[in-house]
Amino acid sequence: ENTRAKANFQLATAKATAQRVKEGLENELKELGESKERALADAKRAAEEEEARLKEQMAREKSLADEYAQGIKDRAAADIKQLQEELDEERARRSGMEADSDAATKLLAQERDELRKDLAEARKKLNDEEERAALLAKQK
Repeated sequence: ENTRAKANFQLATAKATAQRVKEGLENELKELGESKERALADAKRAAEEEEARLKEQMAREKSLADEYAQGIKDRAAADIKQLQEELDEERARRSGMEADSDAATKLLAQERDELRKDLAEARKKLNDEEERAALLAKQK
C-alpha cells in the first residue's frame, strides 16, 4: 500500500507538473501571439509612415521637376521672343535698305535722264553751231 501511495503521489505530482508546464506553455504562446500582433502593428505603422514619407518626397521632387520644366519653357519662350524681335528688326532694316535703294535708283534714273536730255541739247546746239559756222564759211 505504501508503494501504491507513493505511486499515486508521484502520479499526482507528475500531473500537477504537467499541468503547470501546460499552463506555462499556453501563457508563452499567448504572449508570443500578443508580441507578434504588436510587431505586426508596429511594422504596419512603420510601412504606412514610410509610404507617407515617400509620397511627400515624390510630391516635392515632382514640384521641383515642374518648376525646372517651367523655367526651361519660360527661357525658351524668352529666347524665341528675342529672336523674333531680332528677325523683325532685320526685316525692317532690310526693308528700309530696299526702300533707300529704290529711291536711290529712281534718283539716279532721273539724273541719267536729265543728263541725256542735256547731252541731246548740247549736241543739237553743237550741230546748230557747226551748221552756222559752215554757212558763215560759205558766205565768206
